[in-house]
Amino acid sequence: MSELEVFLNNLQIEKEYQEKEAIRLRNSRLDELEDFQQQINKLKDEKQLYIETINKNLTLITSNKKSLQKVVEETVEEHGLPISSACRTKALNFFSTAAKFINDSQKYNFYSGENAKDVTEIAELLQLSNENSIKEISNFKNKVEEIRSVNQCSRLLNDYSSLQGSQGEKSQLDESIFD
Repeated sequence: MSELEVFLNNLQIEKEYQEKEAIRLRNSRLDELEDFQQQINKLKDEKQLYIETINKNLTLITSNKKSLQKVVEETVEEHGLPISSACRTKALNFFSTAAKFINDSQKYNFYSGENAKDVTEIAELLQLSNENSIKEISNFKNKVEEIRSVNQCSRLLNDYSSLQGSQGEKSQLDESIFD
């Protein structure tokens, strides 16, 4: 019978070992589950923070929509805003070439002989040229606006004449100018 008692004793030890192992495994799984739950909660908090930040930024953008549209329209209409890399490169090349020209101009005597002019006279001529250019640009803009106005008026006349034509009257307006 002693063999039976030894066998039962071994079974009891094995059972206790398996119960301890099951408890340890269950505790480790509970710890992993708790860690995963903490990570999930942390990710949820980060997600909520990102959502709040995005909503805040979207609210800011939508509240400033008119201002942003105005800035975009101004940059489209104004030449030079924003400055592209090509324009920047051209400007830098221009200034470096101008600086080189000015530095090299000391080698040459431009002011001798018949073509000698006073620097103030050259500056006055340059200023006069700039003023004339500004006036020409202004006149050109005025002419463009006049053309737009005439075009708009002629379209209105065309619409009016087509309206009259649909009522049975013959249109006297030459429509080839709209093509």
